[in-house]
Amino acid sequence: MGRDIRTFTDEEMVAAFSLVMTRDEAVEEAAAFNAPLDDVLTGPPPRSDPRSYSEDLLDTLSLVSDGCAAKVWTIMKIGPDEGRARRERFRRTIGLSQ
Repeated sequence: MGRDIRTFTDEEMVAAFSLVMTRDEAVEEAAAFNAPLDDVLTGPPPRSDPRSYSEDLLDTLSLVSDGCAAKVWTIMKIGPDEGRARRERFRRTIGLSQ
């Protein structure tokens, strides 16, 4: 059976989803998103690859913490300066910036 590589913890996923939904919904969504792929897939087992994330989810995860942001920017293959600028643009887009 393949190994499922999760980049973000359940707590990080809950924190990100809590920015856009209620806490209860965020907990449920994070649990579903981070569920072992063996539980949700039929057919061949998953490969030993990291999961893929949409850009919107990655931008949301970058708001959780500096550590989470660093993982996001590594996935996106961008440096810290570009990442911080992108995070600030996203904050303004979703109305979290002054």
